[in-house]
Amino acid sequence: LAKIMENYMSEITSGDREVETGYEDASRYALSLKVKDPDTGESMVKDGDTILVTGGARGITFNILSALVKKCKVDLVIAGRSDIASVDKKYLAAGISEKDVMDDLKLSMTGAKPVEIKKAAGRIMQMVESMHNIEALRSAGASVSYYAADVADLKSMKAIFDKHEKIDGIIHAAGVDESQFITKKDIASFNRVFDTKVQGLYNILALMEKR
Repeated sequence: LAKIMENYMSEITSGDREVETGYEDASRYALSLKVKDPDTGESMVKDGDTILVTGGARGITFNILSALVKKCKVDLVIAGRSDIASVDKKYLAAGISEKDVMDDLKLSMTGAKPVEIKKAAGRIMQMVESMHNIEALRSAGASVSYYAADVADLKSMKAIFDKHEKIDGIIHAAGVDESQFITKKDIASFNRVFDTKVQGLYNILALMEKR
């Protein structure tokens, strides 16, 4: 018992961030991560599948889809909040930068504060990126349908389901990042983050059950 207490006190006063340790005789054991190749097996996705994707076509979502379409010829049904079809075609030209967009918006957003113009330019650049990414997916052999819809809105998602006879798989990548200390987060911010993930998933599963 004395040795157990000695080991226990040694652990909690050591400053070591490893919180899961064990002792056997005089030996100390701790957990460690090791790299292991994933098990290869039959793919969950096959040619001809229709995959519903929430969260648009940027960032890690686009990276996942790029890897997917290299292996399978699929139909992608992408739902994102941004109405990318509303982007002025002049912003799609090669080499257009956020500064170029800001300079152009200054002419049309007279009286707007610089921060408002910057935010508007940022939104446009995000939509431009999505459009370019969708074209890249199509060039890789995928069929892509994009819908401006909020996954947390059941009616909007039902409209998408009604347009597609089958949905074989779901990639629920939609999310809202409003990182903040919990003591400083208000309920409206919490609801936006929570509803996108949880209510969004609930809506998708409810619609899938009706298939």
